[in-house]
Amino acid sequence: MDRLTKLEVFSKIAETGSFYETARSLNLSRPTVTRLMAELEKDLNQKLLFRNTRRVSLTSAGESFLPRARELLNMASDIFHSPRHSEKYDGLYRINIATTYANFKLPELIEEFQKLHPGLRIELLLSASPLPLVQNRIDLRFQIGGKVNPLYIKRSLGKSNSWMCASPSYLDTHSRPETIKDLLKQDLLHNLVIDEDLGEELLHVKGRGVYTWWFTHGDRREKLKVAPKFACNYSEPLFRACLRGQGIAYLPISESLLDVLEGRLEVVLPEYRGILVDIWAVYASSAHKPPFTEELLTYVKRAFETILANPVEQRAEEN
Repeated sequence: MDRLTKLEVFSKIAETGSFYETARSLNLSRPTVTRLMAELEKDLNQKLLFRNTRRVSLTSAGESFLPRARELLNMASDIFHSPRHSEKYDGLYRINIATTYANFKLPELIEEFQKLHPGLRIELLLSASPLPLVQNRIDLRFQIGGKVNPLYIKRSLGKSNSWMCASPSYLDTHSRPETIKDLLKQDLLHNLVIDEDLGEELLHVKGRGVYTWWFTHGDRREKLKVAPKFACNYSEPLFRACLRGQGIAYLPISESLLDVLEGRLEVVLPEYRGILVDIWAVYASSAHKPPFTEELLTYVKRAFETILANPVEQRAEEN
C-alpha cells in the first residue's frame, strides 16, 4: 500500500485512539493496520505511538508529525476529489456553527449553497462553543477564533474584524464618544461568548461584571475596563438591542456592514477596531470529509472576501 494509506491509518489512530476502531473505520484488517503503522515508523525512523492494552496515544514525535500528515492528506484529497462545477450533491450532512459571533451570515450562505444542490439535506447546529465532531457526527464546523483540537484539520477562510456600532436614535440622545475613555460614560453591550472563543485575543473577564475591551488603533493596541449595561452569551439579542438604541456594541463587520450602509447603524470611533481573528473551517479527517466541502468552503470564502472588501468598508465609514 502507498504512503498516503499509511498517513491515513496514522491520522485515524490519532483520532480514535484505537487500532481496532481504525481498522473497522477504514475497512482494513487489524494486522494490516499494525503492519502499516510499523512501516510508517520505520520510514520516518521515529516512534509515533505509545501502545498499551487500553488505548493508543501519540508520542511527542507523533504530535509534531500529525499536523503535517493531515496537511498532506488534505492536499491529496483536494487533488483527487476536487468537485466538478456541474457535480450535484445529495445526502444528509451535519454542520456546526460554533460561535454566535458569526451566526447571522453563515446560515444564509449555507442556505444559498443548498439551493445550488437541491438534493443536499443539511442539519445546522448552532452552539455558543465548538461541539465535538466525532461524538456529534458533525461533518463540518465553522468557528471564529478560539482553539481547535490538534487532532482535527482546520482551514482558514480569512480574517474577521469588529467595530463599535450604535443606532442613530441612541447617538441622538447621548453624547457621541470622541475618545476611548468616553465609552465609560456610555451604555455598552457585551458579548460573553467572545471571552470563551477568543480568550485574551480580544476580551477577557477581569472581575464580576467587569471586562477588558481590546482595540487596535493604527499599529497600537489599547484596552479599556468596562462594566456593560447588558451582556449576553448570544450575539443576536445584542445585535437587536443595538438596533433598538440600547447602547454601543462590538459587532463583526461582516454581520453589521449592510446595516451601516443603509443607515440603521453608525460606526462609533471608526479609527478603532477589534483584534483580527481567523475564520476556521474544521473537520475530522480529509478522507471522510463531505464531498461538497471544497466547493462550500470556496463559496463561503469568496462571500466573506466580498463582504469585507476595503472599498465597501470605506463606503460604510463615509456614510
